[in-house]
Amino acid sequence: MIIKLTLDTMLMDKRFAANSAFYLLGIVKVTALIDRQEGGREAVEAEGYKVESIITRDEVMNRYLKRDT
Repeated sequence: MIIKLTLDTMLMDKRFAANSAFYLLGIVKVTALIDRQEGGREAVEAEGYKVESIITRDEVMNRYLKRDT
């Protein structure tokens, strides 16, 4: 089962998590499509969750810039 929530919802609104089935299931790992490298990964890891990203913002930009050469 895939549940889409923003990291802000997970970390900032503890009331949401405490009153949802999502909270009862538990979080095994957080997977982000793009790590924007704005501190979100570190904030989630500080809460004790494993974080995996498919690609970082820097990698996206490097690929974008290389496509014209």
